[in-house]
Amino acid sequence: MARSLKVAQQYLEKVKGALKRNGFISQAAFVANSELPYSRDTFSKFFNGKPIERRYFEDICFKLSLDWQEITGANLAEIKADWDNAPELNLKEFVGRDAEIELLEDWVLRDRCRLLAIVGMGGIGKSKISIKLGKGGIGKTDLSLKLAKNIQDGFDCVIWRSLQDSPLLTDVLSDSIKFISDQTEIDLPEAIAKQISILLKYLKAHRCLLILDNAESLLETSGQYKQGYEGYGQLFEKIGEVEHQSCLLVTSREKFRNLERLEGKQNPVRYWELGGLSYAEGRQLFTPSENFHGSETQWRELIEFYNGNPLALKLAASHIYEQFGGDIAVFWQEGRPIFAKLEELLDSHFARFSDLEREILYWLVIHREPVSIATIKVDIVAIANQH
Repeated sequence: MARSLKVAQQYLEKVKGALKRNGFISQAAFVANSELPYSRDTFSKFFNGKPIERRYFEDICFKLSLDWQEITGANLAEIKADWDNAPELNLKEFVGRDAEIELLEDWVLRDRCRLLAIVGMGGIGKSKISIKLGKGGIGKTDLSLKLAKNIQDGFDCVIWRSLQDSPLLTDVLSDSIKFISDQTEIDLPEAIAKQISILLKYLKAHRCLLILDNAESLLETSGQYKQGYEGYGQLFEKIGEVEHQSCLLVTSREKFRNLERLEGKQNPVRYWELGGLSYAEGRQLFTPSENFHGSETQWRELIEFYNGNPLALKLAASHIYEQFGGDIAVFWQEGRPIFAKLEELLDSHFARFSDLEREILYWLVIHREPVSIATIKVDIVAIANQH
């Protein structure tokens, strides 16, 4: 059965009527007097037709004498989903991002966004690091999984695939088409354009959520598609251009240059650039909290130094606990804020820079203080003239 439920749009007025029938003059009065131990955000989502955890949904309906099965207005059978090797997401350990998730839910469910790309700095392969302490960070993959889990009940089927190892587009298309068609569409043409057309046929007939993770693996440092992977660009363009009822959710370190003309706040293709966590959210990654101690100033300096980057903060938490017994003051005095595991993370980003980007970074290091773009241009031109 579905793990989250929402009030169908056609039953929202019935829910409002149930408030009055049960003696509540407003939603606020119900929240204050229902005796249910849930957050205001949970109640707000219920009354606005957004998904909430199933048991919360049933409890609120019970308080309002509503038939919870009726007001969902949907078939509650098990969702048809293929999560492949998607990493496990522990919802109890999910930190922050509430505002972002609510906005992205609106984009997909209300605005019927056809392609949504979550972009931002990436991490390093989980096999390269060993973290013995703390909750999982919240990066692009985690955010996309959380979003997908929240909205999956609004779709007929869900498919998740990782692009980290740069799979051929024909493999991804073939798997997706076969799954959506219940294995009835097996003999596919070799031409990628024809396969994309077949997929679009099913995206029109069914409400599908496709998630492609780590799409930066398809790109050169310039943002162009790697040789042999240009077909992904065709797929993304067609999904953005052609009218259908499905959604493609993509995570990437970089934007896709061929989608610029389709992108916009009111358009079917949208980007969300993921920033760092807030101070309060960043501190939640240092858990259990009793293992760490420092002044308010030291805590703020720590979160700000790593710019709220979830993975960097998680690595820092592990390092501070293992090397300095959780003492943040000693870490600042005797440690190195850029330690071995963090260097791996930075190296992975540096490896994707173009020659020009690396040269700009070198000059920023040489100057050591903030400089203008004009100054950097002069430096680069001067070196070029010497050669």
